[in-house]
Amino acid sequence: MTFITGSNNPTSWGPIGFAPNGDIYVGNSYGDIHVCVSGGSGDFVPLGSTYSPKYWQHMAFNDAGDVYIVADSNIYKRTGGTGDVVPYGQTFQWPQGICVAPNSGDIYIALQSGSIYKQTGGAGPFVDVNVGEPTQYWSGMAANAVGDVYAGTWSGLFKQTYGVSGFVDQGVPFGCNDIQITSSGDLYVMTTSGDIYKQTGEVGAFVNINQKWKPWTKFDVDGSGNIWTTISSGGGVYRLLFNEMSM
Repeated sequence: MTFITGSNNPTSWGPIGFAPNGDIYVGNSYGDIHVCVSGGSGDFVPLGSTYSPKYWQHMAFNDAGDVYIVADSNIYKRTGGTGDVVPYGQTFQWPQGICVAPNSGDIYIALQSGSIYKQTGGAGPFVDVNVGEPTQYWSGMAANAVGDVYAGTWSGLFKQTYGVSGFVDQGVPFGCNDIQITSSGDLYVMTTSGDIYKQTGEVGAFVNINQKWKPWTKFDVDGSGNIWTTISSGGGVYRLLFNEMSM
């Protein structure tokens, strides 16, 4: 696993994500949002956002390059990957996970201790799509190419098939901190204890990739299957190459 460094290295990294154009976004947990525009080989440069500092939690992207990131009680959006992030409009009580369904543009938001809400096609109001289900401590979210939505909790993993059914417990033996799905359909989960598991093709068993543990905060997977992680203690971004994984 390689430490990715730069001259602008916050002391406490939070969420990390890849924009469609390859830009890498990282949220400083108690500060600004940083962007590396050269695939991780250059500096992570702060946006200088008017709305920073914030406790940035999770982020998501749509195919148009819009960036959505949650913090405090709001969702923030950077349109087309340019300019500042601005409040998206609707506020929530402690939003956590967020994802965008690639097939529809639907935006999902999961609350820290509440329900899951959906904005159809990225427009209009957010509607509760988990009505009548027990309150969960929701965390990360991800959606695949056909609109299946995964939502993690501190004790498990749930799935909504095709974006229309209820969220069904997947029966995993770990809590989920963050979730990512690759373009090839592999599902990755960062657990609440810091391990990272992979489910090939979203079927079968989850396999621990056996990376050396650090105080991981969030992660993402690039188009080559390499895992990029952030850590909360001391700051830093790390990259685990696909051929370095032990499964």
